[in-house]
Amino acid sequence: MSGAGAAAVGVAVAVPAVANAATGVRVTTPEDATPLVAHISDPATGELTLLVGEDEIVVHDPDLVGRITRAATIAK
Repeated sequence: MSGAGAAAVGVAVAVPAVANAATGVRVTTPEDATPLVAHISDPATGELTLLVGEDEIVVHDPDLVGRITRAATIAK
């Protein structure tokens, strides 16, 4: 992966069963675990696309994008 290119991280996460409407924080249990892929096409935008099962969720979080991109760089 290049710094200006795409960063993708595949991890097993718990898919939420309950969501807090005010914060978007979701509560779950290990039984709900589902694969998740995080796709960052351009880190400069701070946009992150989460692919969870058949769902696609777009998140705008420059701090999270920065942490994931740094982690991907360190993992090389």
